[in-house]
Amino acid sequence: MEIIHQWIRFFHLLAAVTWIGGFIFIAVIASSLRGVDPAQRREMLGMIGRRFRGLSWVAIGVLIVTGIGNLAFLNAFEDFPAFLS
Repeated sequence: MEIIHQWIRFFHLLAAVTWIGGFIFIAVIASSLRGVDPAQRREMLGMIGRRFRGLSWVAIGVLIVTGIGNLAFLNAFEDFPAFLS
């Protein structure tokens, strides 16, 4: 079971790096386009954002699923219905 938990943590970390790294990339590109015409800059950033959108949604989905998997391996759901009593 430990190998499964290691894979879950690996994919969780990979998704987090992908998601955050994409935002850092967009921030670097946006700051480097300061001298470009505003209409052209808006178009370029829109294209980059649309291309990153699909990847970012996949990364968020993987983060949610692997986050729940991590919680399950840590037995966080053991007493979950306790607040309903």
